[in-house]
Amino acid sequence: MIKNTYHILDFSDPTAENCLAIPNTAYVYGLWLEGASWDRENRIIVEQNNSAIYDKFPVIKVVTELMT
Repeated sequence: MIKNTYHILDFSDPTAENCLAIPNTAYVYGLWLEGASWDRENRIIVEQNNSAIYDKFPVIKVVTELMT
């Protein structure tokens, strides 16, 4: 059995320095929220409070672990 854990990181643009190549780890990026915003301070999705249609979502780190 395996388990995936998800971590929303503090940045939207991945680089080799902030997204290290770690075994059993993937980074999901390039996602956008439509009609909502990401509150970076409180780390939650909130109602859109400006005229922008889209808000860039931060990088998501996915770690796959074997369950014992």
